[in-house]
Amino acid sequence: MKNDYKDFYIGSRAQARSKKRKSNLILNSLIGIVVLLIVIVGANIFFGSDNDEAASDATNPQNNSENIDGGNTDADEEQGEDTEAPAEEETDSPDNGEPAEEETDPAADPSEEGESDSTVDLPQENETIVENSNDPNVKQTFVNPGWQPIGTQQQGDHTKNFSSDSQDWAEMQQAIAVALNTSTSGLTYWCVENGGGEQVIGTVTTKGSANEPYRVYIEWVNGQGWKPVMVQSLVENDKQNSCG
Repeated sequence: MKNDYKDFYIGSRAQARSKKRKSNLILNSLIGIVVLLIVIVGANIFFGSDNDEAASDATNPQNNSENIDGGNTDADEEQGEDTEAPAEEETDSPDNGEPAEEETDPAADPSEEGESDSTVDLPQENETIVENSNDPNVKQTFVNPGWQPIGTQQQGDHTKNFSSDSQDWAEMQQAIAVALNTSTSGLTYWCVENGGGEQVIGTVTTKGSANEPYRVYIEWVNGQGWKPVMVQSLVENDKQNSCG
């Protein structure tokens, strides 16, 4: 009986040890899996954050160059340009010695609203001033090499037309106004006469308080329209009572 009991006791202990080893193995395996998961999750969190920051820097290059142009803002704000764009409105006046104003085709003058009080700003940019003149009525002579033909709506062969309702007359007025750096509505056209060849001479005065007289020379350029040639500032309006 002792031997049977001893064998049973030894067998029970062996089974207990076997179960304990299995339990330890399972427990160690679970612990290892948990540790591995912790390592994996931590690595993903750490490296994932670095990758997000790198991607953010790559997609937002301004983060690396912030305020590069900041030093120029003050200078830019201090700079400004004052530009003048006088409106132009065509008015017609027949060359009969009496001032008159008539509306013409707005296409000949791009602006539909004129100025009530016009001033002439002379000399203009890139202008050559010739002061000597044999004409006692001429104070100064202005020539601007930057003057260009004003363009034209006329087609075919050109013939001067001084009729107050003609396109040629409207374009003559506009060229004279361009030479004086103003609008047609800012001038009174006392006389626009044939100057010989392709040239026309207009005598005008500015409206408003100044009321200054000018003699303006323009010439026709084929396919391009009337071009200002010369402006003379006059002592007095010598065409107020007669034209021609």
